[in-house]
Amino acid sequence: MPLTVLVLSVVLTTSTASWLLQDSVPHALERSGMLRANYKGAHVAPALGIVIALSAIAGYSMLAALTRADERTLAVVLGMVVSAFIGLLDDVAGRDSGKGFHGHFGRPFSARGVSTGVLKAVFVSLAAVIASRSVFGPPWQVLLRAAGIALTANLFNLLDLRPGRCIKVYLAVSALAAVSLEFDVLKYAPVVVGAVMVLRADLQARAMLGDCGSNLLGFVAGCQVTLTAPIWFAAVWLGAVLILNVASEKYSFTSVIESNRVLRWLDMLGRVDD
Repeated sequence: MPLTVLVLSVVLTTSTASWLLQDSVPHALERSGMLRANYKGAHVAPALGIVIALSAIAGYSMLAALTRADERTLAVVLGMVVSAFIGLLDDVAGRDSGKGFHGHFGRPFSARGVSTGVLKAVFVSLAAVIASRSVFGPPWQVLLRAAGIALTANLFNLLDLRPGRCIKVYLAVSALAAVSLEFDVLKYAPVVVGAVMVLRADLQARAMLGDCGSNLLGFVAGCQVTLTAPIWFAAVWLGAVLILNVASEKYSFTSVIESNRVLRWLDMLGRVDD
């Protein structure tokens, strides 16, 4: 089947699914009382991650119907679903689990057991190992790539503090990786299209990504880089995301962004002014 037909079919399926879900999913969460306070204190539904996940699954199903999915694509889809699911658990039950290394592991045990933050870190990491195993290499390379994916997912969770920020960073990483690393765009088209489709709702703060969405986008962004790049670049990527994760324990990303004119302009682009 021609590549153009494949791409158009996947894009149309994903965008249609997203369009159909963008009203029903937030309303379902609202009816169940599952609203969360955003950065302004307004209570909105953490629905957009669910919409991205479900619409991407629809897109990947179309891809599977039209062509045989390879091992790497299946591993990425599995990791995407695991990341979204464990992030949704954090959205539902992890209000006090915190963010960053300290939030996840500072007080991991309590009378009620392991926090959702620890569960998220563990199972996203396990999914990252499965995805990384789809690239041929010795065990140390598998673990290196997996660490890069897991830390990217956590970094995106830390970035998701303002409307549209996480999706913008994801789309930027996708564009740069597509140009410089030449990955198979079709493998990630459902997630990219799903993110684009909900960007407006995110920017307008009508709903939020939640940990479900930020985990999903971070996991896939990590796959787009580390599963395509040579091992030396994957190592550089791991070092960069590790430094940013550690820096987040001391510095506020929002304060850094707001203190830089260019970063602030990009962050505010398309967003309703505070």
